[in-house]
Amino acid sequence: MLASLLRRDRRALHSAAARWFAGRDAILHARHLDFSEDPDAARAYLEAARVEVSSYRFTTAEDLLTRGLALGPRGEAAFALQLLKGEVLTALGRNDDGAGAYRAAAELSEDPAARCRAWLGAAYALRIVEKHDEGLELLNRAQTLAAGNDGLESERAQIHFVRGTFHFHRMDSTQCESDQRMAHELAKKSGNREMEAWALTGLVRSTYLTGQFARAATLTREYLDLCKRYDLEHVKYAQIHMMGFTLHLEARIDEAMECFRASREHAPRVGAPRQAVIGAMGGAAALVDAGRLPEAAEFARAAIDLSQRVGERLFGLCARALLIRAEDLESQPELAERELRSGWDRLDDASHRFVGWWFLGGLMLATDDASCRRWAAEQASTMASAHTYGLGRLYFLNDAIAASLRAGETSPAVDFADQLEALHQGEMMPLAALHVRAARAAASSDKPALVAIHEDAHRAGLLPFAAIVEALIEKA
Repeated sequence: MLASLLRRDRRALHSAAARWFAGRDAILHARHLDFSEDPDAARAYLEAARVEVSSYRFTTAEDLLTRGLALGPRGEAAFALQLLKGEVLTALGRNDDGAGAYRAAAELSEDPAARCRAWLGAAYALRIVEKHDEGLELLNRAQTLAAGNDGLESERAQIHFVRGTFHFHRMDSTQCESDQRMAHELAKKSGNREMEAWALTGLVRSTYLTGQFARAATLTREYLDLCKRYDLEHVKYAQIHMMGFTLHLEARIDEAMECFRASREHAPRVGAPRQAVIGAMGGAAALVDAGRLPEAAEFARAAIDLSQRVGERLFGLCARALLIRAEDLESQPELAERELRSGWDRLDDASHRFVGWWFLGGLMLATDDASCRRWAAEQASTMASAHTYGLGRLYFLNDAIAASLRAGETSPAVDFADQLEALHQGEMMPLAALHVRAARAAASSDKPALVAIHEDAHRAGLLPFAAIVEALIEKA
């Protein structure tokens, strides 16, 4: 009897504390409801987790959601807890676990919009870990459900966006652009500004495939403007690496590095650790071009470490190629050549077409063997004839021109310059234009043009390329 009285008093005390913390501290409000055995405790944990997610405190949010689910809620509360747990686990880079939580959420609701959101979340998480067949199956379920229910424009926009990301990784530029364009139109129609911004980043990716780099720059600035107007901080930092790539291609290295550093620092904070891998890898690429090799190596190592933790394989492999260049290309070129060739040999066909450009470009620069350079050029030509990653090919062609000029091989340099011009669908980006100008000036022994190119390269901070051009000036 005494124990029963004590328990009743304890519950009353916690209930009073919960009332006091309501509106003051969401976590303590939920804890005290839990201790008082209140049936609303699970929903309170959900609200507390939402507060934590809004401040990007995902680890604390996971703990709150786990406790809320342990209380055995039913109905909408159980679904909402499980759905948010999927989002939180994905934000923490635990994509397989996130997909599992999303799938569990889909089983807890009969509402079409709710099930769409759950399947979409699972599909996106599975795409990150390259489980494409499983992800597309769930995406097809979501699309069938959305097509049969009115008023789901926002969900349909998300379906097209996620499907576009699958097409990007399959390097299908036509379908990628088609889906991202539809996502953008539906997002605007539904007034979903966040989805509109995401769709713009999807369109940027589609232009990376095709070589429409000037259009990519325009779309990137449009997405950043939208994020600023509607205070979409999480979308901004999740994709700020895109502005880094744009500025790198515009030969604005210091400004590009500001974006890559922001990606590396803030993308994990806002729940986008995979994008931080891309930001760190992009920073390594820009720093290699600038000849800032210790910094480049540090960025590459950070990208590799994070890629292993979140399951982002492809950009982690790009970073591996860049790390070899940063650490060994100048000091131990023969070792760099062996490591880059070995890295290339370990890639499967799909990885060749996405990642292989960085290994081949590094190999062109590392080797003194003309036959090895010809072999790399042949592999590149084969990749270019299939669906491939246009942005990676641009970086390779820049490297191939630099390697050819350093070796005194102006004819291949001009051939690579022709390919680089053809790759650009529209205005030539300044970084590529600098390499094309150098190839043509070297072929015609145009010393005044080479002097101007050297000044431009030095001004842009592209010191290794400036050194190659300086050697050409001495020979002209």
